[in-house]
Amino acid sequence: MARTAEEIAQQILDDIAADPILSLELTSLSKTAFYILLADIYGQQAHAIELAWDVFSTETETRLLNQIVGTPPWYSSKSQLYQHGDTLIYNGNGQYSYATVDETLQIIERVAVVVSGTIVLLKIAKLVAGVVTPLDAAELAGFTSYWDTVDFVPSFLQILSATPDDIRFTFTATLDPQLFNTTTGELLIGGDKAVETAIQNYLDTFTNDNFDGTFYLSELIGNILLVPGVVNIVFSVAEAKEDAAGVYTDIILAAGKKYNTFAGYFKDAVLTPNYN
Repeated sequence: MARTAEEIAQQILDDIAADPILSLELTSLSKTAFYILLADIYGQQAHAIELAWDVFSTETETRLLNQIVGTPPWYSSKSQLYQHGDTLIYNGNGQYSYATVDETLQIIERVAVVVSGTIVLLKIAKLVAGVVTPLDAAELAGFTSYWDTVDFVPSFLQILSATPDDIRFTFTATLDPQLFNTTTGELLIGGDKAVETAIQNYLDTFTNDNFDGTFYLSELIGNILLVPGVVNIVFSVAEAKEDAAGVYTDIILAAGKKYNTFAGYFKDAVLTPNYN
């Protein structure tokens, strides 16, 4: 709830009075004293910002409450509200929530909702030091128990949090010798292996907005050809698989030259490059 401008300004003045240095310098009690005027101005601005956040919070909560139960957006938003280590409280009318919203306990950072007939599959992951990572056993058990409580048809719900898929490529890239060392694939200025960087950048999209997206070989090639100095690229091997699987899927031979991720994201690619 937004504080009043007066409350914010008084908090600033109280902090000044408690500071061993500022309290000796800023002693005027005049309402027109420069530091008092600054506190008043900041109080007005901060009050306006806090009011805006209150409106935003109310609108967000309203949208969440108005989502149709059982739709993919509902499953996605509900998943991100899970608080690991906290207990749900029954609020009546068949609804459960936490007594206090604690964002530090909301560990679900990536969610994909896959609907097939009557089955709903949730693919989920967390972030560890900025790296997309599967939930550990305790986290997955807590998340599953959470959904056993809040879902209206839990028997139709499946949950997956898996290590990233493996992917590997063998390719031949034709490069402009004015920009690249055509033996190593390194840029003459900066030394970056720009083709390999472009490949990894595309795969990294699956850890962000494209979580559980479909890999298209044509999209990858298009991104690589946007790199200045890359004349052509041909993939002789493009394969991917679930981490636990023994056999790779040949993307080049697959219909549409595409691959649907199992875990929702990829490990760093294993590359066998050839440059000319």
